[in-house]
Amino acid sequence: MCKLIRSLLMIFVFALVANAADYAPHDNDVFWVGGTGTWRTWTNWSDPAPGQWYIPGVVATNPYNDGSWAYNGNNGRAIIQSGTAQITSTSQPDGQVYMTCVGSISGANLDILSTSGELKLWNTYVGPNAGYSGTINQSGGTVKLRGTTRIGGDGNGAYNLSGGSLTVGEKDVTIGNVSGSTGQLTISGGTLLQTGSTFYLGYYGTGVINQTGGDVTFDLLRMGYRSTGDGGNVYSISGGTFQHNKYLGIYNDSTFKVVGSGAESIRIMQLNSSGEGAGSKLAVELDSIGSTLIEVYGDPDNGDPYIGGADLSYVTLFIDTLVDFDGVIGETYDILWSATTINTTGMSLVCLSDTMFSWDVVDYNGGELLQLTVIPEPATIILLSAGYLVLAVKRKK
Repeated sequence: MCKLIRSLLMIFVFALVANAADYAPHDNDVFWVGGTGTWRTWTNWSDPAPGQWYIPGVVATNPYNDGSWAYNGNNGRAIIQSGTAQITSTSQPDGQVYMTCVGSISGANLDILSTSGELKLWNTYVGPNAGYSGTINQSGGTVKLRGTTRIGGDGNGAYNLSGGSLTVGEKDVTIGNVSGSTGQLTISGGTLLQTGSTFYLGYYGTGVINQTGGDVTFDLLRMGYRSTGDGGNVYSISGGTFQHNKYLGIYNDSTFKVVGSGAESIRIMQLNSSGEGAGSKLAVELDSIGSTLIEVYGDPDNGDPYIGGADLSYVTLFIDTLVDFDGVIGETYDILWSATTINTTGMSLVCLSDTMFSWDVVDYNGGELLQLTVIPEPATIILLSAGYLVLAVKRKK
């Protein structure tokens, strides 16, 4: 009985921790009050009292700095709950911002327009609490998110990267952290580099990444790692480049989606799925050319550490066609190539358009290639069969 009570208490405590809000009031909070304005305009922040932090992340010119502060000695927490705070090359922190929280019931924004050198943010929370929404827009500059990063912590968060460079991963990054939260990362330009720790797309919450451009490099992306399997965790790529240096995990009803042939390259060292009953999905939308080939390149001959190939066991392969698709019966389309093997145990195919396909795995370029072939739809097969039957009857006569 005691063991049961202890177990229940542990589950209860874990649930509280897992669903704890990212933002709670603190003595070091400095609130944005400037509507739309620049970071280093002191009147855009709540009035500093003696011993407080003036402007978060500002060290060298902070009037409370007695000369003993180190580069990250300013522990002020930037709380942006309204308006739009703007960071530019002439108005940015000269040290590291200890904590940045963006979001409220009515919404709030942080716009990173340009930087002078590297902008360093430690813990970063966008949409930190239930019912909150917040957005970071980066159109330029060099940004490094060094601490815990949650886009959609306990609420709704978005990060839009259209230019500049963004480096993350000294600590875990989560898009959609707790149950009920949603996070979205939109990449239309610039570069994203994730190194070191783990990037979770949908932890207990729902996460979406939509890449239409830019250059993206992951060390370790896990999709739907602890998700409840609602199918909302999606990585969609239609442009730019995608490079994954370890193994990409598609778990618990999550979807990796390739839209057309607009992406320059999609390279993954090893592709993992959850296996039977998990509902992992690979989705491909074909245009007039087909789709960008997914290259699973891990090869023992090259000394790569991850050489398990493409595990598509019990994955559902969804195939759709775009407006300009003009494939005819018998044409083939290359979907995925692996330097080693492709495991298709239990894999199923779902055709979402009127065009029907079959699939096959063939030997190609020292590895294996997953191909689609356009086949007649059932109605056409019936008509053809009827025609052959009529012809056979006529010949007998």
